[in-house]
Amino acid sequence: MYRGDCLTKRIVVVPDLQIPFHDRRALKSVIQFIGDTQPDEVVLIGDVLDFPQPSRWNKDTRGEFEGSIYADVELAKRELFEPLRTVYDGRVMAHEGNHDERPRIYLDKYSPALSGTDVFDIDKLCDFDGFGISLAPGFYPIAPGWISTHGHLGGIRISQEAGKTALNAAKRFHKSVVMGHTHRLGFSRIHMDMTAGSVKFCGASRWAIS
Repeated sequence: MYRGDCLTKRIVVVPDLQIPFHDRRALKSVIQFIGDTQPDEVVLIGDVLDFPQPSRWNKDTRGEFEGSIYADVELAKRELFEPLRTVYDGRVMAHEGNHDERPRIYLDKYSPALSGTDVFDIDKLCDFDGFGISLAPGFYPIAPGWISTHGHLGGIRISQEAGKTALNAAKRFHKSVVMGHTHRLGFSRIHMDMTAGSVKFCGASRWAIS
């Protein structure tokens, strides 16, 4: 949309909810904010669900058999997708995070005879088609010179310092980057002598919901 002489686009980025370990009050506030502001686009930047059961950390422990990924998916539908679509009918894109892909990876690794199906892909589990949500590519061009990504793809070097992981991604891809994955709020900025001119690097995680 145009405001004055400038073309602007408002995008709400929601990172790393990790349902069912999310902050319910904070999530309600985010959904209310989206409904109140009606942005041009909402980007769920990955790890919408945590899926602890099929994680490598729970292999051969009680946690591998506790709870249900389907119960967690239904919770995500009730507390995220349904309320979001009640207040907002605009464009919604969703990245697949490393936690979101856990059920598929688990099946491929431990039950290869049953693998090869897409029923455990996050978009199928959560019925993205039914909610009018599109699965974003691993690196999504959200604006000219900007990409969003969850953060676990592309050989991005992880840093313990807030914002530096996204900075590493931006240097690697020569674009400004907004990402989650590391759960560390940070903003880094650098000027690079290149045709793209000044490039900003933004690393974000739970800041949008807590």
